[in-house]
Amino acid sequence: LLLVGCETTQTGAKSLLAACDGYSRALSTLAFYRGSGALNAIQIRTVNRVRAVVNPVCRGEVNDTRVAIDLVERELLHLVVIKNQVEVR
Repeated sequence: LLLVGCETTQTGAKSLLAACDGYSRALSTLAFYRGSGALNAIQIRTVNRVRAVVNPVCRGEVNDTRVAIDLVERELLHLVVIKNQVEVR
């Protein structure tokens, strides 16, 4: 029983790491777009809000891994939408 709990925690940690990696990649892409002037004021505010929420989680300030994964994935969707908006232009 104890090993099952460890395996679940390890899997959760890997999932969180993957979610944070996706967040980091999206943020890097959007930083490039911002530097080239492709983001509007609303998109910049959204990115900054997402950063304020997700950065602490991806730095390891996590109490519940499942909640953290859900939060990062939900906020990452906002960045993906912005990225897609910019790439469609």
